[in-house]
Amino acid sequence: MKECLLVGLGGALGAMLRYLLSLLPVSGHLPLMTLLINATAALLMGFFTGCLDWHNWLDPQLGLFLRAGFCGGFSTLSLLALELVDLAQAHYWLLAAAYAMLTLGLCIGGILLGQWLAVCLLRGLV
Repeated sequence: MKECLLVGLGGALGAMLRYLLSLLPVSGHLPLMTLLINATAALLMGFFTGCLDWHNWLDPQLGLFLRAGFCGGFSTLSLLALELVDLAQAHYWLLAAAYAMLTLGLCIGGILLGQWLAVCLLRGLV
């Protein structure tokens, strides 16, 4: 039960932050804010994973709160899918394909960069 509360609280905080960031004015057809949110969530997910992997530097329950909760609530896979469909239905096929590839690339890169940053930071602390 405690784990469910940790994930729920983290998810609520992540979702609220995502919503507030989505209110920032951004122009153009590319859903830039969603792209930035997803890339940031991936970077954070990688960083928190790196902290967990580094001699359990991060408490597992805090890791659950941050990764499954906050990052899960902050990232926007369902919104990404909706935006891709919207772009395709508006006949922005090339932009939709580029957006999908860019998002996936940034998120994978974010995970790897976050893990690397965590290890570098924690090596300096140990």
